[in-house]
Amino acid sequence: MAEIGAPDERYRTALDLAWSKLTDSNIHELCDGAGATFQNSEITLPTFNQSMKIDIGTRSMRIGPDELAIFDRILALHYLLGCDRTRPTGNLISFSQAPGGEVYYSAFKKRSIDRLTDTFGDSPESLNEAGLALGGEPMKMATAAVKLFVFPMLPVVALVWQGDDEVAPAANLLFDESAARTLATEDLAVVASSVVARLIKASQG
Repeated sequence: MAEIGAPDERYRTALDLAWSKLTDSNIHELCDGAGATFQNSEITLPTFNQSMKIDIGTRSMRIGPDELAIFDRILALHYLLGCDRTRPTGNLISFSQAPGGEVYYSAFKKRSIDRLTDTFGDSPESLNEAGLALGGEPMKMATAAVKLFVFPMLPVVALVWQGDDEVAPAANLLFDESAARTLATEDLAVVASSVVARLIKASQG
């Protein structure tokens, strides 16, 4: 699932397919596995420090009054369908360790890791501040690190190493190993890009 460019018929087809799979599933079981709740045809799915509302009847998805972009809608539905009671293990992997991750790594690095480095490499402390604003948890890793819950069973860790006169700043994004069983690797690239975009926005106040 690509992230860049205007939505076209492929993404609308992917969204319709995900909706069809959801409505054909036991939604109560899916919500139990995903850390969501279901009541009166509406799923409430925590995301970062907010709640996503997914209306089965109208096939609408929103946070507050705002309807979600098509990529976010597809990602949320794929997450619900993919959890299957999978729980995070605490073992972290890099994007390149996900199935086929090496194929997508160049684009992943450009869209996510490089932006994380450029924004927080000279001020790692601001990464933790931005992460806390998103409901994240500081981690004792690298110069600064924060664990963010994109969804209840989908934690992502953002890390930054501060540079010096000899070594350039660096960053990375790590996933719980269970993420590779919950979502396709292309979806994980979208997850990472979303995490970085939210951290950058939070850092700007």
